[in-house]
Amino acid sequence: MIWLGILAVIFSIVAFFEWHIRSLGWSPSVVDSPDLWVEQRKKASALGDKALILVGASRMQLDMDTQVLREKTKLEPIQLAIDGTSYLPVLENLANDPQITGTVLVSVNAYNMRQGIPKDTSVQWVNYYEQIKNRGIEPYRLINNKIKAWLNNSLVTHLEGAKPYTVVSKLAFTQKTAGNYLITHADRSRDADYKKVQMPNFYAARLQRHFGRAVIKDAKTFDEFFSAYQQAIKSTPVAGRPEFIKNLKHLIEVSNKIEAHGGKVIFIRFPTSKLVWEVDNKRYPKEKFWRVIAEKHPRSVNFSDYEKLKKFNAPDGSHLDYRDKKEFTTSLVKILKLK
Repeated sequence: MIWLGILAVIFSIVAFFEWHIRSLGWSPSVVDSPDLWVEQRKKASALGDKALILVGASRMQLDMDTQVLREKTKLEPIQLAIDGTSYLPVLENLANDPQITGTVLVSVNAYNMRQGIPKDTSVQWVNYYEQIKNRGIEPYRLINNKIKAWLNNSLVTHLEGAKPYTVVSKLAFTQKTAGNYLITHADRSRDADYKKVQMPNFYAARLQRHFGRAVIKDAKTFDEFFSAYQQAIKSTPVAGRPEFIKNLKHLIEVSNKIEAHGGKVIFIRFPTSKLVWEVDNKRYPKEKFWRVIAEKHPRSVNFSDYEKLKKFNAPDGSHLDYRDKKEFTTSLVKILKLK
């Protein structure tokens, strides 16, 4: 009976801090780890033509609603996108696997077709998958990963794998906060809540990273900051095509290899907006770059060609808010004719 009393006290304490930290704006979020990615990668092979494999980077993770994909296509979405890295190592790995016979959606831009380098997360995770795909993950580690994934996905006191004491000590005694704007789910899909970030600061930082350099220092107002980038974009030269053509050739070869063993590959150009879109369009004008992609691979969809896709506004210029994911994914599925 004493143990029951102790357990009741522990449960009450956990329940209180779960409620309290959530009331401060925080939500459960898992760690996007190599083991989590490998688990999804194995499903891609096991499911065969029932798999809907998502390849790319942050836009593929943030903009696609996996539940909508599952309901609308009757296929099983497999999230293999990896934030901030080249997607080609993942696509190459799929191409070398004859068990990949499902549909592969690839987030493609003219500027993101670079091949992987050793330090890329995608290269490291693919290598890790190759090391363990035959021998498998040790049973104790597999069970441990499953337990951790459940805890992280269900309890905010296990936020992104942190120890409950750490989460409670760091978050429970703060004032009201916005909380975490980015949430990673157990299937590796992500939600971004841009109401929880400070705008236009967040957008300004994204624009500067996307442009590649600081155009103005010590801007007194955001109007001055954005005006400086507007002018810089106007004088930005069009990107060279030789590297693009070489990379596109490799991308097409890899995609053809997947289709040769029964898969289907579709390229998607995801929405960008504001000055981020202006940067993209100035450096990689559609008629000189995307047109070539679509000619080489007709199964290609550019958001700017469809009213139902180009209406979406990316709060940071580059990614959709989670509130728009369901409608965007539904519209995209209809265009792709996946159902």
